[in-house]
Amino acid sequence: MALRDELQDRRHRVDFHRHLRAQAQAGETRLDEALARRGDLAQVKNDLAYLLVDRGTDLERALALAQEAQAALPASAVAADTLGVAYLKKG
Repeated sequence: MALRDELQDRRHRVDFHRHLRAQAQAGETRLDEALARRGDLAQVKNDLAYLLVDRGTDLERALALAQEAQAALPASAVAADTLGVAYLKKG
C-alpha cells in the first residue's frame, strides 16, 4: 500500500510541474505579446526577463531585457534584482 501511495504522490508532482511549465509558457507568450504592442514597457521587460531566467531559457535575451528594464527603472530594487539574477545564471 505504501508503494502505491508513493507512486500516486509522484504522479501528482509530475502533473503539478507540467502545469507550472504550461503556465510559464503561457505567461511568456502574454508578455511577448505585450512587448510587441508596446516595446517601451519596462516592467513587462523585467517580468519577462525574470521568467526566462527562472526557467533557464534564452539567457541572452533575458539579460538584454533585464538591462533595458534596469536602465528604464534605475531606482527599482526589483529590476536590479532581476538583472543580478540574470548575470548569475548566465555566468
